[in-house]
Amino acid sequence: MNKNRSPVKLALYNTIQHGSGFTRNATVQMSSTWRRTVRDRGGYWIGMARWDGSRAEMVDVFTSGMGWQLMEQANGLTTWHGYLAEMRLRLDGMEYRRSLPEVTNRVKTIYSKIGKNQITNPSCEAAAWDAYGSPSVRERSATWSSEGVYSTHVVAEVNAGVVIQAAIAIESELAYQCHVSVNIVSGTWKLEIYKPDGGVVDFTQIGVAGKSQMYVGIMEMSLAAGNVGLRLYCTTASGEIYADAAVFQLAPARAETGWYEDVVSQAEYGLMEEIVSQAGITDAAADALTVQTLKNRAWANTQPGGEIAANDGRADQLDLVFLGHVYLLRNRMTGLRGESTASTIIQALLNNVPELGIDVIADNSLVVAIDDREVYDAWSLILDVTRLGDAEGNRWICGVGNERRFYYRRADDNIMAHAHAGRLQAGGGGPLEGWLAMPGLVMLDDLPTANMTTNLPAGLMWMGEVEFDLGAWMAGKNSVRFREVA
Repeated sequence: MNKNRSPVKLALYNTIQHGSGFTRNATVQMSSTWRRTVRDRGGYWIGMARWDGSRAEMVDVFTSGMGWQLMEQANGLTTWHGYLAEMRLRLDGMEYRRSLPEVTNRVKTIYSKIGKNQITNPSCEAAAWDAYGSPSVRERSATWSSEGVYSTHVVAEVNAGVVIQAAIAIESELAYQCHVSVNIVSGTWKLEIYKPDGGVVDFTQIGVAGKSQMYVGIMEMSLAAGNVGLRLYCTTASGEIYADAAVFQLAPARAETGWYEDVVSQAEYGLMEEIVSQAGITDAAADALTVQTLKNRAWANTQPGGEIAANDGRADQLDLVFLGHVYLLRNRMTGLRGESTASTIIQALLNNVPELGIDVIADNSLVVAIDDREVYDAWSLILDVTRLGDAEGNRWICGVGNERRFYYRRADDNIMAHAHAGRLQAGGGGPLEGWLAMPGLVMLDDLPTANMTTNLPAGLMWMGEVEFDLGAWMAGKNSVRFREVA
């Protein structure tokens, strides 16, 4: 195979942060294995190749090339543009990998905050809970427990039991939750939050024998700051119960840390944001998780590519994955909320991504509401809005193309290609040059259409992704593949 007959040139350039200067011509090293895709919603999407060069070249690219840009060009026209995002190197039988999508250099955590348990003797390990009224039996017991070794065993008549804790400090305008594990032997038992004046804030009662949990709570803004008490007592003529594992704490509430960032990593790779979601942790734990995430992922460090083993005689090898620049939008988190037109939302999401320019954001008056309960990266939200189309039901497309410029517009009605007699031809006739093929309408000229009903002319189908395989083209094989994308 003559590698010099490639119809396209593959050129590598420095990272955006380092000026995008020309690095090297990689046509010879990559042309035989280069293949890449373009999507209707995404634009230049993903490319892959295996480096065909010396050991020294492979090591140099692996150690220095993270984030390098690649341009595919034909006759001076750029036909694909992306950046080096993942590498896997096999050297002397050992495998190593580096991954830019795993990097994050600006992190925060949104979490469900857990309050501290305010019961000082929650599981009766120190002593039985204090008496309420005159129970005939009130003792610490190891007969049954749900936490630790002991529970409080109570035998009592009506309106007698235990005070789990008499003074629990609460703050105004906050919600609290409480639960106690119980094993009821007999009788009906009431768990109650009460005020110092004896008034009841909340209660629940159970009269069924067996193991269960009893729940009570305080709604937001229902009480002023001060103290409340928690008690458990019998409401029937007699009863017996084991009780354990009392919890009284702030009800889970949404909270978030501040942003933690590594500015040195940002200078190397650009801004790469992530919001971590976590349920049921404290403020301190959320901060610790955020710091740890940043520390572990601020750099595209070399990792083992799998298992570690001795040289098995396989040849050295470097596999490369390039991503289209639309993936930069995955690195931007957004707090955009409320209702607006589709095009206004798209424009707002692009405003804070300096690496990308604007080709066109066509006007779309469809009103879209953004769910304020969700956390979005900019690309996920753009993709969701684009999929909605417009009020007339038209298909819209978006993505990043040449010169890292973003576009958002209605899909056109031109036929990209014909499938005829087992061959793909350009929409206007003649051979289809794969490096120029784009997602769009493909006419299946030979499709049997009898008794078929469709919203498009018979045989006309929308293909959301096109792949061009340069190596296949150079080998004289089929090099273009159209695919549907959900």
